Amino acid sequence: MASNIVVSSPAASSVSPNLPPEKEEEKERSVCIIAVVDPSGVSKYNWYAFDVSDDPNHNQPRPSVLDLTLPPALSPYYRKIPSYLLPFHEDDDYASVNLEPIATSDLDGWARKFRGVTGWAVLGPTTTKQPATLYRLCADGNVTSIEDPGTSVQRIKLSNGGGGVSGRSGEWESVAKTPSPVKDPSCLVLRGKLYCLGGFTFSTKDPEGRMAPWPWAMAYDPGVGKWEPLPDPLCRPKDRDCPTFTAALDCGQWGPGIVVAWNGLLQIYHVNARSWGIQPFDCDHVFSRRRNARPKNEGGGRAVAVENMLYWYVVKEQCLVGYDLVTENWFRGHLPMHNHHDYILWDDHSPPSLAHLGRDGVDYEFCLSWVSQLPPGPKMEKEACISRLHCLKVCVFITNKIIRKTGIFHLEVSIITCQSYLVDGIKTFRGAMLV
Repeated sequence: MASNIVVSSPAASSVSPNLPPEKEEEKERSVCIIAVVDPSGVSKYNWYAFDVSDDPNHNQPRPSVLDLTLPPALSPYYRKIPSYLLPFHEDDDYASVNLEPIATSDLDGWARKFRGVTGWAVLGPTTTKQPATLYRLCADGNVTSIEDPGTSVQRIKLSNGGGGVSGRSGEWESVAKTPSPVKDPSCLVLRGKLYCLGGFTFSTKDPEGRMAPWPWAMAYDPGVGKWEPLPDPLCRPKDRDCPTFTAALDCGQWGPGIVVAWNGLLQIYHVNARSWGIQPFDCDHVFSRRRNARPKNEGGGRAVAVENMLYWYVVKEQCLVGYDLVTENWFRGHLPMHNHHDYILWDDHSPPSLAHLGRDGVDYEFCLSWVSQLPPGPKMEKEACISRLHCLKVCVFITNKIIRKTGIFHLEVSIITCQSYLVDGIKTFRGAMLV
């Protein structure tokens, strides 16, 4: 394995120390899905929340029609899959809305100051009695203003009910702006802090009159209400370039840390040491999009770190991919989506969101979230369509079997159930998080 190159560690910051990782069994978990309604070009964000449970009213098992021989992942014949993976859910043709948003962007209430939501994240509660908090980053009119750098940030508290997030309590309120302006940032949550990656590289004067570059990475500590600029990666991504994927690493020999894959490199920010490590990372055989291009829904988006493994989902190839940070071995398993014809054809959606639910013996459980549209009924206007929020729960077993002629180890992936809800209007997916 390539050795890490470590930069010098700056002085300790004034923000509060990192919180210890929470025990999964001490809190309920909910999936928070975001979708944007954009048929008229107006960015209006809606957040929906539901418990990831075995509720029989919203969980459907894998239908028998899917028990057929499928082409192997990464084969050219895989493009034909969507035509016969439909339908999955029994109410695809005659359903009605059964979920309302817990919060909306409502940017008109901010005097049209902002151009739209550019990033978001949910900070979970430190105890089961405290509410989670939803943060949104809003692009200002002048993204790269030298006089007033940074991106506006607001938050709203989400209320608890029925063991999970049930709505909002209060209204949006402003908090400290980011130290650097961002556009399409990667927002991650790690040990009670919000991490924002993707700052511009302009410079401004520090209190002593010296020119200082704006930070690319920054962390917000809600305990002190301040953003902390973090050291730049050893190879800083260029402005408006998006990383191939990012991940929050909470455990294993690498954690706590932030993982950034970009331009053939894997860089890890070690939170406690406040320093970056770097190593070569060849993932061109996994991600087919052009390097440095804005990620579309065939890209990786946000990866999931579990122990020393990274996982992410590749839409175009319909497979779950894993990478071991220690052994540098690759893993891949077949995982078909369903009800996703518009998802495959459009590039407006963000990549499906993968999240780790927990461990059951030697098996790992994940959920994959995305949005699809129900076919319009007779004489139904397009604006009256209904969209479905999907949460596909799967079980993953890591094998020592190598896929023939690839050198990649096989992941055994089995579908448990798919939890789904129906919402009003045409929705475009903008990510999901577990809290």
